[in-house]
Amino acid sequence: MSRINKFVLTVSLLIFIMISAVACGIYTQMVKETGVWPETVRY
Repeated sequence: MSRINKFVLTVSLLIFIMISAVACGIYTQMVKETGVWPETVRY
């Protein structure tokens, strides 16, 4: 039972990381297209 729980936890974590990476990529692409950078990222 504990093995299954650990597996589910690992899969959930991987999915969460993937979603975060995709969201970050979409945000970066959007910023590049509009040409507007947030204050924290401006060089």
